[in-house]
Amino acid sequence: MTDTKNLQDDVTGMIAEFEKAKKAFQDQMQVQLKALFASFFQTHPEVVGICWEQYTPYFNDGDPCEFRVGDFLYTTSQETWDEAYSSYDLEGENGGELYNTYSSNQGEFPAAYVEFGKLLASIPDEVYEAMFGDHVTIKASRTGFDVSEYSHD
Repeated sequence: MTDTKNLQDDVTGMIAEFEKAKKAFQDQMQVQLKALFASFFQTHPEVVGICWEQYTPYFNDGDPCEFRVGDFLYTTSQETWDEAYSSYDLEGENGGELYNTYSSNQGEFPAAYVEFGKLLASIPDEVYEAMFGDHVTIKASRTGFDVSEYSHD
């Protein structure tokens, strides 16, 4: 019985250490993401905001439903940002000037945006989920991050 109790205590202790390390990582990553976006916005004052959706789909044609981070969309138009921001419509009628670095119809999309998009995409989805949650829209601007509920099919 003593061995089982000791093992239970060890496991409980390890879980507590894991949670503490996870919290420390989230805190550090939050600081780093804020600094990363602040640096980008300072270097590229023409960019008003960057937004994306992240969620676990409810249905995936029989494939496993796994959490995913959507494409990072940029805008240089305050009007487009305000419209998308007020309606939380990233891809519909109000998203006319939200640019996706992966879209082939962008013409001359600045290389710096593409590189920043690649950097953001290199961050594991699990990090975004831990930082912002599931079924959310994130809008990054000079003032920080705005996270709101995202409703999807």
